[in-house]
Amino acid sequence: MRLFWIINAAFFQLCWWSAALLTEYAVWIMSAILIIHLMLSPRKLDDLKLLPIAGVGICCDQLLIAVDVINVNQSLIPAWLVLLWVILAWSFNHSLMWLRLLKPWQVSITGGILGSVSYLAAINLGAISTSLSLANFIIIDAILWSFLLPLFELIQRKFVPQKEDQYV
Repeated sequence: MRLFWIINAAFFQLCWWSAALLTEYAVWIMSAILIIHLMLSPRKLDDLKLLPIAGVGICCDQLLIAVDVINVNQSLIPAWLVLLWVILAWSFNHSLMWLRLLKPWQVSITGGILGSVSYLAAINLGAISTSLSLANFIIIDAILWSFLLPLFELIQRKFVPQKEDQYV
């Protein structure tokens, strides 16, 4: 499937919106999407190699939960957020492969903007909350994501060899 990146992008959006709007009930939907993704993926082993990205993201969000930067109404990261990190990690082999075309500073700026916008949207939709002012939250999240996205892209480069058809 040369155009699997489109399926991956759609699956990521389905997972994100399920997580943002359905939170705890999203686990079933997201689990099904992840299973279907793995069944259809032309790069199953490469996808599994990127689970360390999810691990880093889960640890970061757990830390943010522990220090009350984000609030999910429980002390441990919820399952829907764990699953969201998995689909994001797998996206680096598909719909986020274009990040390989950018310079590291461009990936950093992209992460700072898109990461903080995603979390801000989750706050506005009620999936998460924060004890900080929105301005302070965005600053912290943008700084964090300006480091995370280049790290994730670096992990992807290290663990998954470049394929000639990856941008198709």
